[in-house]
Amino acid sequence: MRLKPRLLGRLSKRAVAGAAALVVLFTSLLLVGAQPASAAPGGQSLRLVKSQCMQRNADGKPTFQWWGAGPTNGTKAMVQKARVRGTMFVCVYKFRFADNDKKFDYWGASVQSYWARNGGSANYPAKALHQIGSTRTAQKAVFDGTESYTSKKSCGAEVSLGVQIGIFSASAPVQACKSYKLEATRVSDAAGSWRIQKIGGWRKVETVYSQMVPRGKVPTFYVGVTVPRYNLVWQDIPGLWRSVPNFTSVSAKL
Repeated sequence: MRLKPRLLGRLSKRAVAGAAALVVLFTSLLLVGAQPASAAPGGQSLRLVKSQCMQRNADGKPTFQWWGAGPTNGTKAMVQKARVRGTMFVCVYKFRFADNDKKFDYWGASVQSYWARNGGSANYPAKALHQIGSTRTAQKAVFDGTESYTSKKSCGAEVSLGVQIGIFSASAPVQACKSYKLEATRVSDAAGSWRIQKIGGWRKVETVYSQMVPRGKVPTFYVGVTVPRYNLVWQDIPGLWRSVPNFTSVSAKL
């Protein structure tokens, strides 16, 4: 792959989703029976190396329970009933994109999480995290990751975050209610991490990390989602049940 000068280090803000679009492209091609490589011009290839979906049933519906904060008054039972909550599942992908470059390979991983809210206000805090870590360090500071994003659309609208990586151009759909945010807290030469403060306002979150590594050196990616499961703690003063952040995780090695 011939990297344009602007691809050295972090990409421009227009390339918000990094290589996430490639994963979306992979999955859509596989659904119609095509091969990912067919999407690339001669001499280039896209290859889905590994994928895994976790915490969903045979019908593709989420099964993993999550819950966040609730109101700050009422009995414990009332707060539990009113707090934001739902179910979720996670799909993770490892991919490679390459051309005739004799010195370097280009690898990436994507985390997609799907959230269904079945109770409580989306505006209650319910922090969730995405993490992708590589065992390799990007060469010549060539790496990229999903950048921060604030939704300007309604909850049911799907938004495609534009992507331009060298010769590859595609899009990565996400779904979030208006004003809800995805924060890129770290994108370095070996890892990426992202934070969503109120996951109840999201339907679909996708983050990606990609990097250039020496030819033949295959990175291992450790990927996952930190899922909110807040605790309720009684506070004598001022005499109320307080929601305390607590978490579990869904993770994989790629």
